[in-house]
Amino acid sequence: MPLQFIMGNSGSGKSHFLYQRMIEESIKNPERNYIAIVPEQFTMQTQKELVLLHPDKGIMNIDVLSFRRLAHRIFEELGQDGRSVLTETGKNLMLRKVAMEQKEKLQVLGSKMNRPGYVSEVKSVLSELMQYEITDFELQEMLKFAENRPLLRAKLADIRTLYSAFLEYQRDRFMKPEELLDVLARMAPNSELLKNSTLAFDGFTGFTPSQMKVMEELLAICPQIWITVTIDARADFYGEIREHELFALSKKLIRNVSKAAVRAGHGKGQILEGPVILGKENLPRFRTGGALCHLEQNLFRIKRTQYRKDFGISSERQFCEEGKDLELSLHVSVNPAQEVHFAARTICRLVREEGYRYQDIAVITGNMSSYDNYVKKIFPIYEVPAFLDETRHILLNPCLEFVRGALLAAEKDFSSEAVFRFLRTQMAGLSPEETDRLENYVLAAGIRGHGMWSRPWTYLPRGMTPEELEACNEYREKAMEHFLPFSEHMRQKNQTVFFYAQALCTLLEDCRIQQQLKDREVLLLQSGQREEAREYAQIYGILIALLDEMVDLMGDERISGQEFLEILDAGFSEAQVGIIPPGIDQVQVGDIERSRLSHVKILFFLGLNDGWVPARGDGGGIVSDMERELLQKTGIELAPSARENSYIQRFYLYQNLTKPEDRLYLSWCKSSSDGTAMRPSYLISTIERLFPQIEIVQEQEAGAEICQITSKKNGILYFTRGLSAIRDGAYNPAWMELYRMYLQEDSCSARIRELVYAAFSGALQGQLSYQVSKELYGEVMANSVTRLEQFAACAFAHFAAYGLRLSRRELYGVKPADLGIIFHRAMELFSRRLQNTGQEWTQIPLQDQQRLMDQCVDEISQEYGAGVLHTDAREEYRINRIKRILGRTVWVLHQQLLAGSFRPEGFEVSFSDAGDLEAVHVKIGKNGSLHLQGRIDRIDTAQTDDTIYVKVVDYKSGITKFDPVSLYYGLQLQLVVYLNAALEMERRLHPDKKVIPAGIFYYHLDDPILEKEVGSSREVAQEKLLKKLRPDGVLNGDETVLRLLDQTMQGDSLVIPAGLKKDGTLKATSSAVSEEQLEQLSGFVSHTIKKMAGEILNGVVAAEPFEDRSGSACDYCDYADVCGFDKRIPEKCQKRRAMLTKDEAWARIAQEEEARRNTGQ
Repeated sequence: MPLQFIMGNSGSGKSHFLYQRMIEESIKNPERNYIAIVPEQFTMQTQKELVLLHPDKGIMNIDVLSFRRLAHRIFEELGQDGRSVLTETGKNLMLRKVAMEQKEKLQVLGSKMNRPGYVSEVKSVLSELMQYEITDFELQEMLKFAENRPLLRAKLADIRTLYSAFLEYQRDRFMKPEELLDVLARMAPNSELLKNSTLAFDGFTGFTPSQMKVMEELLAICPQIWITVTIDARADFYGEIREHELFALSKKLIRNVSKAAVRAGHGKGQILEGPVILGKENLPRFRTGGALCHLEQNLFRIKRTQYRKDFGISSERQFCEEGKDLELSLHVSVNPAQEVHFAARTICRLVREEGYRYQDIAVITGNMSSYDNYVKKIFPIYEVPAFLDETRHILLNPCLEFVRGALLAAEKDFSSEAVFRFLRTQMAGLSPEETDRLENYVLAAGIRGHGMWSRPWTYLPRGMTPEELEACNEYREKAMEHFLPFSEHMRQKNQTVFFYAQALCTLLEDCRIQQQLKDREVLLLQSGQREEAREYAQIYGILIALLDEMVDLMGDERISGQEFLEILDAGFSEAQVGIIPPGIDQVQVGDIERSRLSHVKILFFLGLNDGWVPARGDGGGIVSDMERELLQKTGIELAPSARENSYIQRFYLYQNLTKPEDRLYLSWCKSSSDGTAMRPSYLISTIERLFPQIEIVQEQEAGAEICQITSKKNGILYFTRGLSAIRDGAYNPAWMELYRMYLQEDSCSARIRELVYAAFSGALQGQLSYQVSKELYGEVMANSVTRLEQFAACAFAHFAAYGLRLSRRELYGVKPADLGIIFHRAMELFSRRLQNTGQEWTQIPLQDQQRLMDQCVDEISQEYGAGVLHTDAREEYRINRIKRILGRTVWVLHQQLLAGSFRPEGFEVSFSDAGDLEAVHVKIGKNGSLHLQGRIDRIDTAQTDDTIYVKVVDYKSGITKFDPVSLYYGLQLQLVVYLNAALEMERRLHPDKKVIPAGIFYYHLDDPILEKEVGSSREVAQEKLLKKLRPDGVLNGDETVLRLLDQTMQGDSLVIPAGLKKDGTLKATSSAVSEEQLEQLSGFVSHTIKKMAGEILNGVVAAEPFEDRSGSACDYCDYADVCGFDKRIPEKCQKRRAMLTKDEAWARIAQEEEARRNTGQ
């Protein structure tokens, strides 16, 4: 049973020595078995190396196994212990089931088990207890120790509950993965295979307690065992172990295995052979003895020396000029993306100019999640083939999303989110376009619930044709053909796991999921996406295996559909696919712990930032690092603490940094992907102390230098950066030559022209031809005033809405705009009903006001939107609120009319009913014309002997105030257009009388909350309410008009926006103007309308949004994502409106009207 250690530094050739010895011995002794035992993820690489080293290029009596595969090999030989081995996914499933059963007993963990990933965290704790063979007695000792720490004690109690229930559930039914090696240790003495095998252990930094049990049995029965150990050849191998030393793990391995050998070989003669020590004289990996050799000999050592040789050049520009590079170099970039750009372009240069192969190069990082997506995106730009050495989680794969969405839809009674979650996977028989159309209808019609999905749809939303409705019903039938029978099964309560799993399998078969996955695999292979293709090749097998495992574990258990979904989700969260390299000549990309690098000549280490290297701990998981340190005082061994892990990570760093034979590039970033500032890792300062002459290279951003171009694809980066300089007038001959080259390439020219157009489009004027505008809008345009106001705010938004007819998808429910329509309809109906009774607004009693308004609201709400206002309690509350607001409105309007002499003459007066009014029919050029459409909410009039005064009121459910600045820029034309139309109608009705404008007002429909003062009367509260709801606008400041509007005004008026001083003159705060100013306003608006209508017909569509101090037209625009406006581009913002005061706006209106009158326009 001789045991021999093969020791040496990293790069001393331990693995090569071991493999050569195995091959030589296997050739000499063909009857003996030779087994190489390596960590699970290293088996394929080890097999490859042994085959390549063997003279016959084949290994007949050499096997490469992991501990787990060795156990299965022995079980096959001996045929004992027929229990199935519980997989990691199976553990998740079982733990989820146990947690549901024990939920009432769990004090802390129970409420968190539904959090994503939490089951896996709990499973990690239980696996740790099993791995370190913690007994129930030891857990009780921990509980006693934590007596004075309530939270820790509660967590330990929950862990003990779950641990006990988990062990009880699996006992005699399944074998835990941690138990696998215990069973192997018990069965190993009976194995003839092991008795005739020489074992070689390679790649281990230590052994767990379960592995040490197996090792002790192997030492007792195997004729020969070799173990490689990475340790400094100068070290004292058997000396005292100090945990802060670099090779403490190696020393611990030597000590533990040596003790096990002594126990196993007691009384059997010689146990330990003298160790093979490599690397005392030289290290084969570093034959030249340069900087990398110095790094290996001194990194993290207590006694170290500095490297004094010259490092030569330090920048990429110098390399471009001189064509040489360094063994060891430090590089800093702006962010992770720029680090990946640096690595990719350097790899291109190494391959093209120095003769390296891609397989000679590796990239590692301390934080794979921050770099993997950048590698997948950026390496193809540089045409660098790469393999990401990672085990992929498959939770977001379309197949699993289909399953999860289908289960969730059945459980949530066909909620639209769940239904379209599985329809969007394109595995339910609908194309993306069909799914979009179906979703639009479902959202517009408020489809939800099993009943609505199982019968034909008849409701026709606004804007949809009957043909589109028929198509949506066809899509519904196609989608529900297989799903409705499945949902009927899943809706049955308290069924077995087998029942639900069978229903799901039937759905998968009916929808031909396996064939769909195969088809997608073929498409991915055809497009060159081999890694993704292999993932799709494994998904269906993983899903079926998971369902089989659920049935094996708990097939007869009765659970609900929700519990089935939760258990399945727990299994999905653990499911992974392993991808082997699809090619030979590729750059390997991995992390510092998982990836095994061999025969690497060039190594890039990215992400050397504090918190990533060493990795910042997660706090210890459920049991925190501080709590672990406390529990160590009980003497019970658990997994390494955060402090111990930092020493272990340092050893991993040493192993990785000493892998390359020729060059090592160390890189870090100044900020993370989200812009958070980051510091370099402590490793950088360690390197700087070892190599005092080394310089840090400040890497430029991708595309900054022409020497960074390595392919047509990444040349685009330089091209786009140069576009900005060219646009500013700078001339760059190199850029121009690149531009000419791209234009001559058929594969690139179209994209290049698009980029150039985008760069210079800011200077182009947005203009359509007259012919196109005529086709879009017609020469006779029927526009609303609101449409003109939108054109004034942004011509492109008007073009998108009324030319292209783009709109947001219709949503079922009551929107703010709908409330405005309901308010207006109710007010109109109230006015007509009141008119039919022969009563005036000033005569109707208060109780009759509210009763009549309630009737009107009920009638409108029943008719509006297919009864959307009566769908649930929330909408019923909305109806009551509408009644309250409108009841308050009627009372306020009643009081306002009582205060003056004006009386309503028209409600909801339509322009089309008023005949051919000049105010709303505008001639444009030779053939064009504009017909304004709209309704005036209310026209009030007051008469004297020879004069009629006209007041226009517009109801607003939102907060809108009259602003002369907005009016000047065309953003608030509505009231003045209404006033012009009302004046013209009155002049036609009373040609013998003088018609004078009295005012234009917005009335805000609201039910404000007032502060009640102690002891105040009802009359005081009513006055406050009237003042709060006083209309906003502008009025004729003539004294006669003021008295007609408010006969009771003393001080501030309660019914108009005006007030009187003690001397009877108007206050400065009054919104009053002269009659002449109102006439100027009228003429200005008429001219503005004509001007804007002409611009619309002439094709103005420029994205030039209005902007003032309060905001911009872009703030809530529906078309902001498609217009291309960017305020960061100077050319885009040349036509900003000047900021004016109200007085300046009035002055400009007067000046422009005076100028037009003088010129006769």
